[in-house]
Amino acid sequence: MAYQIVLELHFSHCAAMGAALLMLIENALITQSRLMLLESVLIFFNLLAVLSYLKFFNCQKHRSVCSVTCSPEQWLCWSSRSSCTYCSSTST
Repeated sequence: MAYQIVLELHFSHCAAMGAALLMLIENALITQSRLMLLESVLIFFNLLAVLSYLKFFNCQKHRSVCSVTCSPEQWLCWSSRSSCTYCSSTST
């Protein structure tokens, strides 16, 4: 998910791979997932909310330039997904 977030921020593939690698070797995420804590679920929903919002924002930005790249169904999908994941992350 970190790879996709960095790509949505329009960085290079190498930078996205570096961010994904840093997330993979982070020991705190492994420790939290082994304990019975909800922080790993919270981190997942927060990252999913950020990714959905970035996809929605980029869809909005490209929609004003070219109407072919983002259909109304995609716009509705990403806006609803970003709001649902934000609500999920705040409720956990």
